[in-house]
Amino acid sequence: MNKEPNLLDQIFALRDEQNKARKAGRLIVREEEATLETNRHSTMRWYVHPSFTDLVDHNTLFYRYEIPPMSATGVQHRQGNMVSYVLSGYGYTEVDGVRHPWEAGDVIGLPPRVFGLTYRHVNESNEIAKLVTAEPNLYEALGVEMGAGYNQVSDAPRTGELPPAPKKTATPAPPAGTSRSREGAEIITGRDDYERFLDRHHERAFRAIDGDIVIRGKSLSIQRTRQADSTWFLNSQTVGAPDNTAALQDWDVFMHHIREHTGEHSHQGGLLIYVVSGTGWTNVGDRKVVWKAGDLLLLPITEGGIPHQHFNDGDVETARWIAFIHRPMQDALGSVISLLMDLQEHSH
Repeated sequence: MNKEPNLLDQIFALRDEQNKARKAGRLIVREEEATLETNRHSTMRWYVHPSFTDLVDHNTLFYRYEIPPMSATGVQHRQGNMVSYVLSGYGYTEVDGVRHPWEAGDVIGLPPRVFGLTYRHVNESNEIAKLVTAEPNLYEALGVEMGAGYNQVSDAPRTGELPPAPKKTATPAPPAGTSRSREGAEIITGRDDYERFLDRHHERAFRAIDGDIVIRGKSLSIQRTRQADSTWFLNSQTVGAPDNTAALQDWDVFMHHIREHTGEHSHQGGLLIYVVSGTGWTNVGDRKVVWKAGDLLLLPITEGGIPHQHFNDGDVETARWIAFIHRPMQDALGSVISLLMDLQEHSH
C-alpha cells in the first residue's frame, strides 16, 4: 500500500536536504574566491549571497564595499539592520540626510526603522574605502522590501565625483500614538503588561532614530577575557545600559586580538568571522580551517553547538578578526556558550 504524501513528510524531506547541503558546504570563503562586481550601487565583493548554495550556511549575507577614492556609493532606500566595519579610508555615511563621519577601525550600524531609511556611504580619502558589511538573510522570510521598500534612488557617481554635502532633514517620526521614553521626555506609566510592552516597543523605535550610527574604534579598549583579548563594538546584552548608545540593538560585533590562541568554547553556529589581519587557523569541531587576512569563516549550525578555537600561526605578532552575530537568530537556535578552555598566556 502506497503511503499518501503529506505536508509533515515534506518538512522531514527538507530537513534531510538541508543537512546534506550543510555537510558538504564550505566553511570558508577566500578573498580571491569572493565575487567582485561593479553594479549601480557600488563596487562590491560578495562573500555570502542568497544565490550561493555551496556554503555551510547563508543565514547572514556578507559583502565588502570597495568605494573608489573621492567617490561614493549610490543612494538606496530600504530597510536597515546592516552593520559595517571600516577596513580603510575615511568619510561619512549619510542616513536620511544626516552625516555620520567614520574612519578606519569604526563600525557603522544602520538600524531598522518603521519606514526604512535612505543612505549612502561617501569616501573622502585618497585610497579605496573598504567596508565589510553583514545583514541577516531575511529575504525569503520577510520579503526583500521588509515593509519599507527596496529602491535605488540614484546610482553611484563616477570616480572622483564627491556628492554635495548633505542637508539635515527632519527626524523621521514614528506612527501616531507612540510616546518617547527617552531621558527628558514623558515616560508611559506601566499600568499593565500591554503598557509595559508599548514602553519597550517605543524605546526601541526611538533608539533607532536617536542612537549612535557610528561606533568609534579609537574610543574602545581591548579587554582581557577568559576567551580572548577582545574589543566590543556592539553588545546586544547591554542595550539600555548608560554606556550603550548604539542605534543598532540586535547585533553582537567584536574583534579578537590573537597573539597565540584564544580559549576554546562551544556555542551554536550561524555566524560570520572576517579576518582583518594576520594568518592562522581555527579548529571547528574536528576540522582545521586555515585562514588569512581578507577571508571569511562561517561557523556551521550544528546540533548542540560547535566547539571551536582560533590560533595565530606566528607570521605576525597579533592576528585580528571581527565577528558578526545577529542575536535574534542565535536566540532562535537556543544558543548557549560553554567555555571549554580558558585563554592561557604564552610568550612567543
